[in-house]
Amino acid sequence: MRGYHACEFCSKAPLPHVLKSGKQVWLGSAEIWIPSTDGSLVYAAPDLVYHYVTAHQYRPPDGFIEGVIASGDSQNWNAESESERRLQAAFSG
Repeated sequence: MRGYHACEFCSKAPLPHVLKSGKQVWLGSAEIWIPSTDGSLVYAAPDLVYHYVTAHQYRPPDGFIEGVIASGDSQNWNAESESERRLQAAFSG
């Protein structure tokens, strides 16, 4: 991702958000990955999806919601490792 993306519905950018840990992050410049509950696919969304849900009543696909609920605070899934695995599978001869 390059730079910040403003919310096209309310023109707020960048959007600060405070995590449970108390750390502040800025929404609008990253992507999140959520694995499906069966592990067959990975949902990708801008990190602004949090803002879209809480401020604009956006409802992501059911599979995305199920993946978020299933993953909870789990540390068992590593998006970077998943990305590397998928790139190797796509480009290996």
